Amino acid sequence: MAVSPPRLTLGQRARLWWGKARRYYLGRLRPGYVKRQHERRRGECARCGACCQLGIYCWSLQNHQPVAECKRHTTRPMNCRIFPIDDRDLRDRDLIVSDVRCGYSFDDDTPSPPSTEP
Repeated sequence: MAVSPPRLTLGQRARLWWGKARRYYLGRLRPGYVKRQHERRRGECARCGACCQLGIYCWSLQNHQPVAECKRHTTRPMNCRIFPIDDRDLRDRDLIVSDVRCGYSFDDDTPSPPSTEP
């Protein structure tokens, strides 16, 4: 089910931008961490479009019912290809839409590192 972005507080918007910067940092400078976390990742994309609205609404998102589609799926930016890296990304995604579950989840055998959020 495709979703529309909700109205967010300034603090929530800051959290989403921090998550975007965190994913960029992890993707570029900590690829081993990303790989280990992806080994814990289960499921597949539910194509709801919520992750395409983290921080800024993606212009490549085609928000068709019942699923969202990416116009640039084969050439997506790194942040899109590696999403979600860990549980923190799923919590950020839930700020956009909490009533539709993400298709991804993570095994609990390897805990995420402590949060570095502001």
